[in-house]
Amino acid sequence: DAASLALQAAGSVAFAYEWKAYVRVAGADMPADLDLGDMGAVTTTGLSGPNLAFRSGALTAGALYRFALTVTGGPQPAFGAVMVQMNRAPWGGGLSISPTSGFALVTAFELRASGWTDDVD
Repeated sequence: DAASLALQAAGSVAFAYEWKAYVRVAGADMPADLDLGDMGAVTTTGLSGPNLAFRSGALTAGALYRFALTVTGGPQPAFGAVMVQMNRAPWGGGLSISPTSGFALVTAFELRASGWTDDVD
């Protein structure tokens, strides 16, 4: 656009960023049900900056996502994308406490987590 051309001519370029999210369903990338602009529930960065960061719990465990970025403002638009496989929470284990009763700051408690399984990272 004319504003970008004027900035380029002056040696000062303003870049614009736009993120999109897709989720892999049956081998095809479909638009993800994520409002990347929702900085209260989904991201901490919004969808129009150079970085994309998510709030805890915003992404679905086990899902395969593709995040795509378009950058405009230079002589030509630039595109990039990354695939991310979300890890599932550990499962199948238990937590034991010994002794089962006692007094805070007096009794030494032992906590033991065993039998947990986690995705391979």
